[in-house]
Amino acid sequence: MKNLTVKIFAGLFAVAAVLLASCNKDDESYSFLLNERGAFVEEPGGKTSVGFTAVNIVSVTPTTVPQGWSVTVDMNERRIFVTAPTTFPEESAKADTEEKNENVRFGTVIMTGRSGGGASVSMSLYVSLAELIDLTDQPSNCYVLNKSNVRYCIDVTRKGEDTEATIAPASVAILWETPYKVVEYPKLIDGKAYFYHAVGTDDKKKEFFNHGNALLGAFDAAGNLLWSWHLWCAEFDPAGEQIELGGEVMMKRNLGAGVVSGTSEADILASYGVYYQWGRKDPFVGPRYYNMADAADAQIYDSQNLRVYPDYAATDAERGTLAYAGAHAMTFLTGTKESGYNWLQKADASLWGAVKNNNDPCPRGWKVPSREVFAKLSIKDAVTPELEKSYGFTLTDGTNEAFFPAGGRRSFLTGALTNMNDNEVRPTPWTGYYWSSTGEGKEAYAMDFSFDINGTRAGSSFQGAALQYAAGGMQVRCVKIR
Repeated sequence: MKNLTVKIFAGLFAVAAVLLASCNKDDESYSFLLNERGAFVEEPGGKTSVGFTAVNIVSVTPTTVPQGWSVTVDMNERRIFVTAPTTFPEESAKADTEEKNENVRFGTVIMTGRSGGGASVSMSLYVSLAELIDLTDQPSNCYVLNKSNVRYCIDVTRKGEDTEATIAPASVAILWETPYKVVEYPKLIDGKAYFYHAVGTDDKKKEFFNHGNALLGAFDAAGNLLWSWHLWCAEFDPAGEQIELGGEVMMKRNLGAGVVSGTSEADILASYGVYYQWGRKDPFVGPRYYNMADAADAQIYDSQNLRVYPDYAATDAERGTLAYAGAHAMTFLTGTKESGYNWLQKADASLWGAVKNNNDPCPRGWKVPSREVFAKLSIKDAVTPELEKSYGFTLTDGTNEAFFPAGGRRSFLTGALTNMNDNEVRPTPWTGYYWSSTGEGKEAYAMDFSFDINGTRAGSSFQGAALQYAAGGMQVRCVKIR
């Protein structure tokens, strides 16, 4: 992960060097660089400021400003001052006025710096009227971000929900996120990480909630990853979307999923969520396509909005430890025959457990269920042509029921996403794997089911609790902590 961080900073400086520095006809060098790329205020009419550095720049001026915003520059202080509009269309519509209010809540300011020789260089500054949601009193490995155009704040001196395991990060950054720019502008202030969950917009500038996932990392001064947090962007309240199943209160959707279920390709894909190796707290991204074509991973991006890729490496004496896994959150550690196809060299069946610990990937107040929960379930559905389109099964405990998408898994040998059967006519991706918190020896228990393409319920398989190789990447369905 240290190498990844170095690449991030190297890429940033390279871009800065190319885009922000040049020479005029007298061979005088100049540069203009914003200290931050986002400026946020919490109330209408609110103010904030952003610093900048400038070399041989005689003036900095805003050349494009969103409607209603005010932007001024102090060259002596090297600061840009931003003021939000005081009113917006929905407020002004109530007033008795003929003047139409077109002020906007967020947009992009273009700042242009000019050198003494007449050359210019421009930078973009995103501005937004955004509520701040402070989650620093709710430490966790996973946070549900269910509001957009909101700036969040979490405590990054804490490991998971532990009150004693603390760290002192020097910086924070997005390790990966999907889709593009689902979380932006990470910033570290006094042990707190601030970041922005943006509003999604389509080609016609229509706004929508930006579903997705991100992994935020905290680094020491040398660029080593100290800890990381899953940011789950989904428009739902876990407390309001739950069901009693298998003797526990369970979420209706998979960990990291944007929707509960779906029949469209987009919704089927969004229902899968993210994938975990047993005992690890950090998620791995799902497929790019709903049918797992070419076993392609979803495209992921870093803090600089550059494409990044997960790593795949076989476990060995160096890599096969919990410490290595935590410091390399984007490395999928494949199993070997010698390790018993566990990502650890020395298996630890207590990494997840009956009591939630710092390795558990679920949000605060939730945990990975024990094997006993899944063992109480069975397939409710009879196989029909309509059921084939749902890409999953409804499971029941005899009283209540919930839908479970068949999102396949990541191979314990290669890390590749697998789900497709070999039928050329009807290649239905219909296998589901869900980790429990129960480990045993080098393996761990999981629930798995598969769809029988011959169309008989009796031919479909279901195992509520079967031992699986711990290096495999599977989905998680969280249950509420009692």
